Amino acid sequence: MGLLGRLFGSKPTVTALQQAMNQERYADACYLADELLQQSLPGDESEMVTDMRRKAGDSLAHLNLTEAVACQQIGDHAQADVHFELALEQVFSQELKRDIEQARQLKVSAVLPAPEPAASGCAGCASGAASPDAVAAIPQEDEIRLELILTSYPQEVRASYAGKSENFLQAFLQAHDGQDEEALARFAQLDESERDFCYWFEVGSLYARGQHYARAEDALKRALPGHPQPTLPLEALVDALLHNGQPAAAQDIIEGHLATGSAEAFCQAQLALIAAHRQEWEEAVLRVRKALSGGYAPAAFVPLAASVFERAKAPEEAEKLLKMLPSGGCKSTMHPLLAEFYLRHGREAEKVFACFNAVAKREPDNPRWQLRLAQSCLDRGWVKEGTALLQQLKQVPDLPHALHEEIKSSSERYNISL
Repeated sequence: MGLLGRLFGSKPTVTALQQAMNQERYADACYLADELLQQSLPGDESEMVTDMRRKAGDSLAHLNLTEAVACQQIGDHAQADVHFELALEQVFSQELKRDIEQARQLKVSAVLPAPEPAASGCAGCASGAASPDAVAAIPQEDEIRLELILTSYPQEVRASYAGKSENFLQAFLQAHDGQDEEALARFAQLDESERDFCYWFEVGSLYARGQHYARAEDALKRALPGHPQPTLPLEALVDALLHNGQPAAAQDIIEGHLATGSAEAFCQAQLALIAAHRQEWEEAVLRVRKALSGGYAPAAFVPLAASVFERAKAPEEAEKLLKMLPSGGCKSTMHPLLAEFYLRHGREAEKVFACFNAVAKREPDNPRWQLRLAQSCLDRGWVKEGTALLQQLKQVPDLPHALHEEIKSSSERYNISL
């Protein structure tokens, strides 16, 4: 059964939950398990679902712990705290909970062991660690960062980075540290023998970040042959082509891949993105439904899918998707995107305010959340507080034009003078 059926009508099944676990879609698995546990299940099924729920929660917690430690590495302790809070909300294992609490308290970087695999089938895969000789040649701090970065890659991709040279690994680290020019220069020094799909994917991603889209297109196309998970370079390639004003080329590439019969749900999601880019909303809805019915619902796709549903006058479906997103540390247990949805529709005023109040405190320098907090105050009739926040926002230097326009429309809607 596809995800769309599970979300919008049919009840979730244990088989669907097991599939989500096998595919390491842990957020989906948590959602499905929570839904199943509200049903009357036979004793053995209830025990199985409970066990999978715990494993999915611990897997999500470990991912957030990894992100938190990575943020600590670059000194972003505020974002690290967000991930630590999420990890503590998700964790079941007492041992892992102690690791999270200790890492948060000490603020010391460490590579912690991953929880036991949630499903069978990967026991024989390579660990994905880089070659011992190359790792031994780089400082220990860099070794830690390398391991942390690689944990964010799919396991079959991580294995491809084994055996890379010290120069490749240093360029890789620079690329993921935001040192784009230095990374490109170091990648350019590598021998032809190292210029495989890993090389072209990293280089193509760098070019795309630097807005050199034609170069990114060439590099990412070279990354496709032999790539163990071609959806990674394909996704980056579509993004580069759309930024370069080539939606037709992006569509041709995805439709060509779709014709091979592989990663159909992923391809439908990319076609939805392309249709949304063109503002072809009926086509976008069709593609979103096909992607969801094929079980494709990663967290990065959910906001796009919800936006398409909302534009297509299907707010109930948009809401159900946004409810799948984690709270992000918001005290109201609501994701900010869901809070924005409710704000647009004039619903859940108290919860919306609580969410934006928490997010604004966590990210005081982000004017988006200060604006949402002001709007939520006005929505609750707190005109004095909302007006004061809008007046403060007007003084923020280099405020994006879109936010200026929202401040103007809010003042007009609530008939206030700024």
